[in-house]
Formats: sequence, C-alpha cells, structure tokens
Amino acid sequence: LLRSPEAFLQQSALEIGKSSGASSATVIRFVRQVGFASLEEAKVNIARNISAQPEEPLDPVISSGDDLGKVADNLTQLVESSIRLAKYQLDFSALAAALAQLKQAESIYLLGIGTSGVVARDLYAKLSRANVRCLYQSDPHIALANSVYLTERDVVLAISYSGRTREILAIARQGKQK
Repeated sequence: LLRSPEAFLQQSALEIGKSSGASSATVIRFVRQVGFASLEEAKVNIARNISAQPEEPLDPVISSGDDLGKVADNLTQLVESSIRLAKYQLDFSALAAALAQLKQAESIYLLGIGTSGVVARDLYAKLSRANVRCLYQSDPHIALANSVYLTERDVVLAISYSGRTREILAIARQGKQK
C-alpha cells in the first residue's frame, strides 16, 4: 500500500492479500481495524489523499545543494505524511481506555530511553506544569529500582519506538504486576 497506493486501488482483496502475503480475510480485517467499514471505503479515502497531494512530490532526501526553503518543504511533507499515517494506526478504544486510566492515576511513571526518553522528559515537563503528579528517571536501572514503590493507583506510561527495549519492558512488567 505504501509503496504503490495506485496499484492498491486497482486490486481486489484477494489480489492485495496475495501481493502482501496475507489472506483476503486478513486484508478486510486490517481495513476495518484502521477504521473503515469496507475495502471500498478505504480505497475512496486513499484515492482522495492521493489526489490531494502535489503533482510533483517533494524529494524526502535533503541534498547538499538544497536551499532552506526546499529543506523546509521536505521536512513539512515528511511530518505531515507521518501524522496522516499515524491516525490510521491508532486503536481509538484502547486510546480512550488509556486516557481514562491516566486521568484516574494517583501518579504517572514515565519511561523512555534514548530518543524515547526525550519524549518522556518532555511529557514529564508538560504534566508537571499542569500539576499532574508524575515521575521520570532517565537512568533505567534507577527507574526499575523506583518501580517497587508503584501501587495499583499508579500508571506506568512506557514510551518506546520499537516496543522491544528490554529495560522499558522490564519496568512495564513490574508495573503491571502491581
């Protein structure tokens, strides 16, 4: 789909499944999971997005000869594309449930390492300014040690790009046990 949205528009669920190594039923389930009632509705939405894009797409690679305007255009296009795609990956019912837990939490333990740690630290600053009781520790070993103080009224919010960071998963498991 991402490599060739035009081809996707022309294919049946069976053809899409064959080209992606999945069954047609999996294709239909995927379409429904991302928020469409049918494959046809998804295709209409994709076609609308394709036609809304500029005729000559910007090159996402920044070349050394690009002026600042070109760099700004490329960056804007990449960010807008990422945001548009993220919407279709959200599970809105899970997001609503998570927000409800965060609102009821006595304390929020924020986890993140590396770039995800930057995101966690930024969220910590924003929540603290909003007078929300939260904790963030950049050292995962100290964060794991602090996790023994978690209670059933606390929430652990783990931020991880890959979702497989060992240290983050260990602390999240500790929180889930509480």
